[in-house]
Amino acid sequence: MEAELVALAAAGATAFVQQLAVDSWAQARDRIVSFFSRRAGEEGVIAGELETSR
Repeated sequence: MEAELVALAAAGATAFVQQLAVDSWAQARDRIVSFFSRRAGEEGVIAGELETSR
């Protein structure tokens, strides 16, 4: 029983950390795109380049 609880806690912690990383990347990407967008319409190009380099 104890081993199953440890496995469950580890799986939950892993999922939690993965979600934090995804959310952090989305926020950072949005801020970088808004910073480097000089003209209207460049947002998509910059966001695409960031996703490619990720």
